[in-house]
Amino acid sequence: MFLQYQYNRFLRLRLIRKIFFFSLFLLHVFSVKAIANPTDQFYIQHLDNRNGLSNSAINYIFQDSENVIWVATWDGLNMFDGTSFHVFNYNKENDFKSIGSNVIQKITEDKQRNIWISTIEGISRYEKNSGKFYNYFYTRNQRGRVSEQEYELAVDTAGTVYCLTQKYGLTYYDASADTFLKCSFPPNSFQTQQSTKISKLAFDESNQLWLLNNKGGLEMYSKNKENRLIQLRSYVEKMGITNFFHVNKKIFFSTANRQLFEIDKNTFAQKPVLQMNQDITSMVFYKDHYLLARLTKGYHVYDRNFKPSSFLNAEARQMSEIKVTSFALGSEQILWYGTDGNGIIKIYPKTKFFGTVYTSENGMPYNKSVRAFCEENGNLWVGTKGSGIIKFQNFNSSSQPSGNKQNLVSPDQLDNNSVFALKKGS
Repeated sequence: MFLQYQYNRFLRLRLIRKIFFFSLFLLHVFSVKAIANPTDQFYIQHLDNRNGLSNSAINYIFQDSENVIWVATWDGLNMFDGTSFHVFNYNKENDFKSIGSNVIQKITEDKQRNIWISTIEGISRYEKNSGKFYNYFYTRNQRGRVSEQEYELAVDTAGTVYCLTQKYGLTYYDASADTFLKCSFPPNSFQTQQSTKISKLAFDESNQLWLLNNKGGLEMYSKNKENRLIQLRSYVEKMGITNFFHVNKKIFFSTANRQLFEIDKNTFAQKPVLQMNQDITSMVFYKDHYLLARLTKGYHVYDRNFKPSSFLNAEARQMSEIKVTSFALGSEQILWYGTDGNGIIKIYPKTKFFGTVYTSENGMPYNKSVRAFCEENGNLWVGTKGSGIIKFQNFNSSSQPSGNKQNLVSPDQLDNNSVFALKKGS
């Protein structure tokens, strides 16, 4: 009986040992595989109506000065705080609490942090402090038929809001009168011609206004203190200019024969940079690469010299059957994609945001309790419980902060090593 027990015990131990070494073998195999084929460097998060988005067909994505994401959809304005969506819809019973239309096209922000929204029927201004909406152009338009590109919005570097309407032309917002006034063009410009209409507008970082017209011409304007426009440049291509993009502090335009041009910001000369196989709808510069959304589905990735790149290769393959309608750059290296029917796609790098700051000389973590922090001209002051103050000089620099450490202790620098609070003075 005893021998049988010992034999069974031996068999169990041998089985456990086999399982143990087999597990080690599998761990080694999978570890080698992970090293040989590293995982993707980006996380992908998908947000749609299952997450609270009012509609999965996206027209535009905008991040405001407070890092709140605003989403223009075909059925409502969406505000995303990183956790949940709040939806604004049209409500005829309450004008001040209601946006003017549910079909949202574009979103921007002025210097007073008001959110401006262009819809298929007019312009709305959302006052974040009061939660009120103010609507413009809705009652002026008496036509029964409304086009998709009826209204366009742009904000200059001074915070003045400009609105393009197909009926009233280019206008700017007068805050004192709470209304839009018509812009004045010089007599020799394209815009004074009877049949010429503006189809797109944007301000660059130099506060120059760029206008694309239905004749296939692209024009650059400056403006004086009276908001009178002065034409500076005009670009015309034989095949006609179909679209333009303000990306990476540069102006690009595409032509009817699917060629992409860049306008040199110093000489204002145009040069071809890419021959495309189809039209593009949106463009963004992310992590030293250009992403171009195709008119049908998917997008192309190029380096800064417009050479094909393998950057975001796995992500581009996953989205090859998805139509991208807009790009938006977010904080913390986030890239937002708006899609036609697939909601929002969020891509962000797999970054380790937290690290250990070693304060002891032997490289071991500091084991004293910390009570207070204070930033002063790039230096970080840390107040401890019983060990005085530790000052890290140039804490935000790329070098290891613990290498620029200074200890302030009693009785030389402090009265007491127990520090409860730190405050920067004038």
